[in-house]
Amino acid sequence: MKASSGIILNIFETQIDSNACDLSKMNLYILVTHGSIELSTKSISVGDFHPKWNQVFYIERQCDKIEFTLYHKPLLLKEIPLGSCVLLLQNQNGWVHLLKDKQKIGSLKLSISNEILPLDTANIQDLYHKKLSEVQSLKNKVLKYRLKYKQTKAELNKKAPNKLNEIINILKTEQEKYLKTLEEVNEKKNKLKEKEEFILKEKDKLIQERERLRIDELEIRKNTCGLQNDFAELQRAGNKLSLQEKIFKASHRNSKSEGRNSGLPTSPYSRAKTNAGIPNSVSSFIL
Repeated sequence: MKASSGIILNIFETQIDSNACDLSKMNLYILVTHGSIELSTKSISVGDFHPKWNQVFYIERQCDKIEFTLYHKPLLLKEIPLGSCVLLLQNQNGWVHLLKDKQKIGSLKLSISNEILPLDTANIQDLYHKKLSEVQSLKNKVLKYRLKYKQTKAELNKKAPNKLNEIINILKTEQEKYLKTLEEVNEKKNKLKEKEEFILKEKDKLIQERERLRIDELEIRKNTCGLQNDFAELQRAGNKLSLQEKIFKASHRNSKSEGRNSGLPTSPYSRAKTNAGIPNSVSSFIL
């Protein structure tokens, strides 16, 4: 049995962007080009921009690239290419973009596997059925997961209302706590504002009182200076009177001693005469 390096190609479906196509109903197929090989899928008429082929191709490898072109096949007119893509021949599975004039018009879902393909027709048929069985197994797994997803979703939908109500009640409680706390904060804020205003008023009063005390202090200092000057003046006047008294007493004693020495009585006239004899220098000193 001969064998050759080949490609197993699965073309599943296409999603066409509705904005990229003006046709309401299309007759679509995919043309596969690999080297000198050209293969095409069956034509499918669709109106929902979502054709599905699910076809498998076994291709002998000729080069490293493969091209896919999406065509619309009208009844009478020439076929219209809608978009295409060129891929490297490597194992891949998923969606690829279809482009026209470098603008995306849709996506193509496919898988490419590099295999050693037998050239015998019977063996190719066996390989096809084997791959088909693998695809069916994967499809069953997908259906199983989808069913499990739907069951889980239904359970969540049943639990969701109760859980949602519980969450809503918790949120309401938290909102009430928040509003109460906010009210307390605003009340404390208002009290602090009142205290601040009171402190500012007291501060103004203290400033005014300090200014009044400063003025009183200046007045007291001024009065103190005046009293000190008056006291000094009185002290000087007292010193003058004390000196005058001392001089008067001294002159009186002198006049008495002169009267005793002369043996004459000390009459008021003689005292006046004695006083008249006080030197002018002494009188001027007293004055």
